[in-house]
Amino acid sequence: MDRSRSGVYFIDTSSTRHTKDLAFAALQILHDNLRFNICGLESSYFANADVADLSDRINNIPHHLRYSSQFWAQHLQNTGFDLELALRVKAFVGSEKIMFWLEIISLLGVVGKGLNALATVAKWLHVNCFKDTLALVEDGIKLVQNFGNVILHSTPHIYISALPFMPPNALLSTMLLPKFSGLAGVAIGGLKGWPVEQQLLHGHTSAVQSVAFSLDGKRIVSGSWDKTLRVWDVEGGGGVQIGSPLEGHTYGVSSVAFSPDGKRIVSGSWDKTVRVWDVGGGVQIGSPLVGHTDGVFSVAFSPDGKRIVSGSWDKTLRVWENEHETVKLHDDGWIRGPKGQLLLWIPPKLRSPFYSMWTIAVIPRGCCTELDLSQMAHGKEWCKCFHSIE
Repeated sequence: MDRSRSGVYFIDTSSTRHTKDLAFAALQILHDNLRFNICGLESSYFANADVADLSDRINNIPHHLRYSSQFWAQHLQNTGFDLELALRVKAFVGSEKIMFWLEIISLLGVVGKGLNALATVAKWLHVNCFKDTLALVEDGIKLVQNFGNVILHSTPHIYISALPFMPPNALLSTMLLPKFSGLAGVAIGGLKGWPVEQQLLHGHTSAVQSVAFSLDGKRIVSGSWDKTLRVWDVEGGGGVQIGSPLEGHTYGVSSVAFSPDGKRIVSGSWDKTVRVWDVGGGVQIGSPLVGHTDGVFSVAFSPDGKRIVSGSWDKTLRVWENEHETVKLHDDGWIRGPKGQLLLWIPPKLRSPFYSMWTIAVIPRGCCTELDLSQMAHGKEWCKCFHSIE
């Protein structure tokens, strides 16, 4: 914490005693203040987004309870093992309080922080060999991973839709279900154990051809035969689609990849183009990268993010500059600049396959027309193309 900003309220979190006190206090606040249906939601029929006065109800949750719900695990992480503190963690995760805590995580829309908190606690307990409590926390992690979208979507369905479908042999299930009698029952079938898959992402309307994680593991990009790319937030276990689908390809998307910094996505398609997308803005950057004469089925960024490589059914690989201006070979044979400048006209016989302006290399060499523009005079310098030999 910042001493200059906090003044007399400053707490030195580097002090072992202070971090331990903060962890104790946060857990005590959760124990004393968490309760069932804390926002008094009258019906389970509505998504959180459809509850008109939900923000007012959330504002009525005490500030110290909201803080403790989000940061109790962080304070625990900064504290060395303490038996009394571990027993308080066990009392919290080994009771219905853990579900009441998930209510607040749902209402605040921070399911990702909830999952991270449980993962932090699991690590702390694993290091300190508190195995019975660790098993409960691991069940809590599986609960959020498998029902994160439900938890984020509608708070009552933490109970209505998540609890009935937990594996009956899970320790968390055997602890909680006897306390909740008014739930749907699974008469036949049901889960024998936690599914191996953690999330199921829905949205594409046709087969998904390619998927990739961002380097930090927080997002996934998918490419589909429905001609779109979609970006998903998977950090919180909810598998929520971020923004609208990325549209532009005219045939199925066969390959996708994140840049190393996670800010851009490259895609290849059976429309023979490579496209680059801005993740934050959800828009295509510049014009499509054209040059391949058949579908592009593989794309990747270089480790420094400055170049892109693509592989195609035309039997070539192409290496492209990631940063490129919107220079394009048009159907009429003209290569035009970003503002429509006439740069060069290409004879029809040489237009396909063609070595694009922003292609660094084509493999193998000799399979398409390549130009050497290093000596080309153009624009206001075009007259320099003539040198008198007198």
